[in-house]
Amino acid sequence: MLSPVTIGVAAVVAIIVFGPQKLPQLARESGRAIQEFRKAVSGQPEA
Repeated sequence: MLSPVTIGVAAVVAIIVFGPQKLPQLARESGRAIQEFRKAVSGQPEA
């Protein structure tokens, strides 16, 4: 598992690279992509 320090360092690097304004948008898009991937893998039909 990832330690809290590793997660913190990754968060700081993400803020530096993408900027604080862009992070919420990136998180939303990543969440949607993961959700779509899980649906495709499980074989659930889309509603």
